[in-house]
Amino acid sequence: MIYIASPYWHKKKRVRRHRRKQAIRYSLALSQYGILNYCPLLYTSGIKDNMIPEEYWVQHGEKMVSFCSCVQVLCLDGWQESNGVDRELKVAEEHGLEVFYIDPGIMKWI
Repeated sequence: MIYIASPYWHKKKRVRRHRRKQAIRYSLALSQYGILNYCPLLYTSGIKDNMIPEEYWVQHGEKMVSFCSCVQVLCLDGWQESNGVDRELKVAEEHGLEVFYIDPGIMKWI
């Protein structure tokens, strides 16, 4: 099971929408090839940003990383500054999971 890490939060709503859309698109492409994956932005897409406290999502994401066999970071703009991606990578390291960095250029092919 692949955990898809990608940046989300940004002050501009259109950037958040774009990041969510790209992560979901990548997840669905993997799924079409039968590759099991967990994309947090897919499973939270129907929930407004302010409905559930951020700390819940932090704990949820960290637990989900621990259940996966590897992490793939979708390297969209802002991924290196993302606190969420940073936390997910730390959990991956704690669990000895391999991490793969996915060039966002792949999105034009899927």
